[in-house]
Amino acid sequence: MLHRALVQLFASLQFCSGGSHDLCTAPSKGLAAVERASLLQTSARQGLKTSALDEVQDVFADSALAVPRVGPVALTGISSRSASNSHIFSVGRQDEHGSLERTKDTTTLFYHVHFPKTGGTTVANLLVGDVCSPFEDATPRLEWDSRCSKVCEMGLTDNQFSCNAGRDNFEHQLLSLQSQRAETLKAQSGAQSVIYVTTLRRGSDRLISQWAHEVRNKVFVPSTGVPAYSNESLQLYITGAPNGMHDRRNGKGWINSGYVSQRNNLQVAQLASVDPWLPAGVNRNDLESAKQKLFTGMWVVGFMKCMDKVQAKLELYGTSLHRGFKRKPAPVTNPTPSKFAFNQATLLLLDGHCSLDNELYDWAWGMAQNPEFKQFAGTC
Repeated sequence: MLHRALVQLFASLQFCSGGSHDLCTAPSKGLAAVERASLLQTSARQGLKTSALDEVQDVFADSALAVPRVGPVALTGISSRSASNSHIFSVGRQDEHGSLERTKDTTTLFYHVHFPKTGGTTVANLLVGDVCSPFEDATPRLEWDSRCSKVCEMGLTDNQFSCNAGRDNFEHQLLSLQSQRAETLKAQSGAQSVIYVTTLRRGSDRLISQWAHEVRNKVFVPSTGVPAYSNESLQLYITGAPNGMHDRRNGKGWINSGYVSQRNNLQVAQLASVDPWLPAGVNRNDLESAKQKLFTGMWVVGFMKCMDKVQAKLELYGTSLHRGFKRKPAPVTNPTPSKFAFNQATLLLLDGHCSLDNELYDWAWGMAQNPEFKQFAGTC
């Protein structure tokens, strides 16, 4: 099975100093034993694209904070800068010529946890701009066809554009597998810590975006004569087959094409590491587990519609780790508007089936408004 085979890859991973897989030793032949093709390899074969519309070591005193029932925890060591202090981002230690010392940081690995259709491509661009090239004038605007193409000259990161061997197998994987990969890369690079970076989106909105993506790329095609873009089409997508699985009569699907519960609540499922092929689906215990994960270890947790806050949080790290930073304009992620308005029955069905993802989002939004919880980038 894919999960077991992926675990076998960790021993063969090598940390890259550059962006291309060719710079690393290829994964061992254990990859050949993968029975279920990786999600991104499947996407590549189908010709799909993901849209881009679509002092730091003290930030967290303990890199493995486990909080029972996600109670209040004060994570200290860094505070938000006010607008009056914004000049610090462009001022670092200067050499005798008055130029910024450009210091590469190898203490911290920034690992991107990418939930599909949550602005992840924008986050990956931010990581390239803020971690790999903090003194450049602008954040890059890379797309899917540029994956694994960038050398991270000033820091350590693993994301879809500046990546290490095997990243394609992990881009949208369960957190349990991604955290094992991150720890392996940390050990091989000599980094002292891992900071996980992610963004969340309201579950119902995320699922509409994934449905539209699959319809557009013809991996979800209603087989009953229902118009592709319609209330009835989305309803079929949400409910799946009578046994709770994705109905393959309507196409092969894209991400999490096993049981629809895991796909409909994908952020909870990935954080809680719920197997997409588990018939029981996602439940409230998984929701609580997902919350716990965001309080375990070091995180930057943002929201798709507040990318400026994610940018500001990464700037704080960049300033400290690189002894300076050149402030860049914050990107804006604007989802494509729906082609039509969904009726009330469809919206009620949608919210009901995405209820756990919606609840995770609302909880995280509330946590982000509390300045004690430093892992949240803030609301807008």
